[in-house]
Amino acid sequence: MPTRTSRIASSSAETFGTGAYTSASFTPNNNSLLVAIGFAIEETDTGLEGTSLTITDSAGLTWTSRAATTTSPAWSYGIRIWTAPVTTGTSMTVSLDAGAFNVHQYRLIVVDYTSYDTGTPVGGTVVGSDADGDGAAAITLSSAPASASEVIAACLTGVFTGSGSVTPGTGWTEIDDSATANWVVYQTQIRTGSTSDSVDWNDVLASGTGFGGSTLAAVEIRHVAASGGQPPRSGHQFRFRRAA
Repeated sequence: MPTRTSRIASSSAETFGTGAYTSASFTPNNNSLLVAIGFAIEETDTGLEGTSLTITDSAGLTWTSRAATTTSPAWSYGIRIWTAPVTTGTSMTVSLDAGAFNVHQYRLIVVDYTSYDTGTPVGGTVVGSDADGDGAAAITLSSAPASASEVIAACLTGVFTGSGSVTPGTGWTEIDDSATANWVVYQTQIRTGSTSDSVDWNDVLASGTGFGGSTLAAVEIRHVAASGGQPPRSGHQFRFRRAA
């Protein structure tokens, strides 16, 4: 299965405003696939969603959007997931932006994967939402993942009061859970060794009082493709019988 290395898990200051949020510097592995998960919640409710988010970096990589949430159940927030192949890892930063939207806060998760399928790095994808932002939630990948793949999923839940938290789904491993009191909780989880197309959370708001529901996204990162064909034969001679 792909080998994951965590690189960035950081949030902007609150009442961030407009302009780009830039991460600390990091160096990805050579011959790896960067996966960046961008979250944002707006200061006022004027329509920000996952599709509003853009990404750039200081190394000039080519990013491909893999999943972007659309209109959230209430308020304005979103998640977007991108990938970018890396040949030679160099020190770099990643920046998120939402154009003219007045952002309350950004959250950025960056990991890199080695031993991934360079031909088809991403398999099934999905975006969805949970209307009340509390209790269990599930979304369905566009195709069943291979058992050798890793599925990485993200949840953003609005929080009215308190410091929220999220409980990952059964069989999932949480790799990040970060809350900003009285505003939002951001969570990321992974699963390997499963061909289930269901992406599950046992509770999208295990603590805190919710508002505005949840938005959800997930992508499958595929394992390096198996080499096909038979090795060439050597050291053998083949005899053919002459027809009578």
